[in-house]
Formats: sequence, structure tokens, C-alpha cells
Amino acid sequence: MDEKLIDELKEKFMKNFPVEFTAIRPMESQYESLEDYHKYSVDHGKDAFLFHRRKEVELPALFYIPYKRNMVATRGHQFIDMGKKAGVLHDPIPETPFAEMVIGCNFTSNMSKNMAVNIISGLLDDLNAPFYTFISEAYALKVKKENEVETKISEHPDRKEIMMIHTCDQSKTLMTHFDIIDNKLGQEVFEEDFDQDRRGKFSNLFKEIQAPSKTN
Repeated sequence: MDEKLIDELKEKFMKNFPVEFTAIRPMESQYESLEDYHKYSVDHGKDAFLFHRRKEVELPALFYIPYKRNMVATRGHQFIDMGKKAGVLHDPIPETPFAEMVIGCNFTSNMSKNMAVNIISGLLDDLNAPFYTFISEAYALKVKKENEVETKISEHPDRKEIMMIHTCDQSKTLMTHFDIIDNKLGQEVFEEDFDQDRRGKFSNLFKEIQAPSKTN
């Protein structure tokens, strides 16, 4: 293959590769319900937002994936081992029976979002995760009809900035949103959604898994 073309493909891949960091958070026990894990994720999401605001940087898109170490599939172990050998995956206490994969992403294009869909849904399957949380800053706009908005929400003068925290299992999503006002979090708004697909690419990545997953 032409070397110039190879270099161009490499540059395109690196420009669109979404993952900025990965880490494993050791856990002594696992959350038994979607509701409990969502409450935990909301607390950690708020802490992450405040930490990044103190640093005067935007919060990256975060994925939290809890799992039981002895339920990880072979491909999942290979991913973890390669990450540790490369020095890009921190796992401070590998002896704990439970853990949480934390993945930070930066989306530069639709391609980078599509790559993240494949990466995260693959990890849900490889780790046999029972649920996951997606946390991100976003723009929101209240409209009566979907076709009322002719411009991008991010460019609409009535848009508002929010932090969204969505926790999903295979059939249900729990959603908590906070308005972002002057770099502070406003009132907490909670919703519950069953098997809907109106929240974008990361609405429920369990649907992306082709083979049945042995969720614990």
C-alpha cells in the first residue's frame, strides 16, 4: 500500500479516536440495582464536574462500567492486560472482586462518536457488565415539536447548557440532568425511561451487542 495513503489513514484515525484516558476503579462490592448505581454515578458525576471546573476545563464525556472480575471474558482480559502493559490503564488494587472501568472521551466528529459506540458496547459485552453510566455536558432546548428547530441546538439562542447523567441496563434508562449556570450546577431533574431511543448515539449501548451477553 502507498506510504502516503497509510500516513493519511493513520492521521485520520488518530484525529478521530475518541478515548483520552482509561482507568480501573477498584470496588469491594457491586451495586445490585440500576437505581443504586445511578445514585452513585450522580455523586461521582457532580464531583467530576466540579473538579474540571476548578481546573477551568470542560468535563470530558465519561463512561462508567461496573463489572465482576471473575466474569470478564477472554477478550476483556486481553484488553485489560494490553492496557496495563502499555501503561495506559491504571488498576491500583487488582485483587478486589469488583471493579469499574472509567473511560474518558473527546468527540471531534460523528466518526469519533461512532468509534466510541463500538468500543463501549464491546466492553459491555467483554466485561459482562450489568449496566453502565454515560456522563456528558450538552446543550438542551425545550420545544413543542421536534421539527420546530431549524438550526443546530448548539447554535440556537434559547439553548441551555446541561450536565446529563444516564444510567442504562438492557431495558431501562435512569436520567438525571443539571442546568449549568455560571459554571455551577443548578437544580437536579430526574426522569425514568423504558426502552426508548430518543437520547442519541449512547442512549442504550446494550442494543449494539450482537451476541447475547452473560450479564451478572
